[in-house]
Amino acid sequence: MAGCCPSFLSSCFQRTPPRPEQSGGEQVDRPLSLQQNQDLSSLPERRTRVKLYCQNGGYHLKIAQDGTVSGVREEDDQYIIMKPKAVAIGVIVIQGEQSEKYLSMNDKGELSGKETLSDECNFLEHIEPNGYTTFRSQKYTWYVGLKANGTPMKGPETHQGMKNVLFLPSIDVVSKDVSSS
Repeated sequence: MAGCCPSFLSSCFQRTPPRPEQSGGEQVDRPLSLQQNQDLSSLPERRTRVKLYCQNGGYHLKIAQDGTVSGVREEDDQYIIMKPKAVAIGVIVIQGEQSEKYLSMNDKGELSGKETLSDECNFLEHIEPNGYTTFRSQKYTWYVGLKANGTPMKGPETHQGMKNVLFLPSIDVVSKDVSSS
């Protein structure tokens, strides 16, 4: 069974810090980013495994072996276990554990799983006041979202506040022992 609590969310994902202010008090958006094809092995390993439950339709985000992204309701689907990893302050990449593909959004706003990292794999994670989490493409500023039938939304169809873009990360507690080699 999966469980989730606010203290888990803050330990799993890093909140986006306040933006630095310019001299006139205006806020500047300067998120840090992952360099294309940067090696993640130098980053600290959290070994956190989550399922991303979408408020719209009750689907879990899935990255299949062929790179197809979709939503499924089956709790035991092996392709819904994700390994989020912070690559900079407030910026994460999301990797499907079984498929080993990284969630990616292209210039048309289409979601897919990619074998190699690029700037299209960087997502800004934000915990909303209602406790749900949104993932916005750092490059294109569109959100990850699922339609009511479980198909992925195209980025330009998404905007802040839609239930389609609200996800609830829950820890995968029925997982294999990650400490064994």
